[in-house]
Amino acid sequence: MDYLLVGHGADELIDLVMRLFIGPGDVVLNCPPTFGMYPFDAAVNGARVLSLPRRADFSLDVEGIVAAVADQPRAKLLFVASPNNPDGGLLGDDDLRHLLELAFSRGARRGVRGVRRAGAQPHRVGARA
Repeated sequence: MDYLLVGHGADELIDLVMRLFIGPGDVVLNCPPTFGMYPFDAAVNGARVLSLPRRADFSLDVEGIVAAVADQPRAKLLFVASPNNPDGGLLGDDDLRHLLELAFSRGARRGVRGVRRAGAQPHRVGARA
């Protein structure tokens, strides 16, 4: 582990991550129904929220996320809760791998410094409450 950020619960950590990685007008991808702090903190930090609703079984629409990332040049953050709030659904390993590969390939194409390889996977932020 290279860095450790401690906060007063997940709400504060979500806000701090947004302050680090987004600027006014950037896009935050949200997959409702999920934790309500993502759109709240996005608004506080001047970001635009693009909601990509979950499927009827509450699973992520990974193909929809991939399409949105390709279509939104200012997409900077994607929040995925696992287990998800409110349904308790878990993100499958294949979906997680696919989203991490998407983050790395996008960062590599755009020269983003926040995404770099660490072994087989890019850096990511995890919060635990």
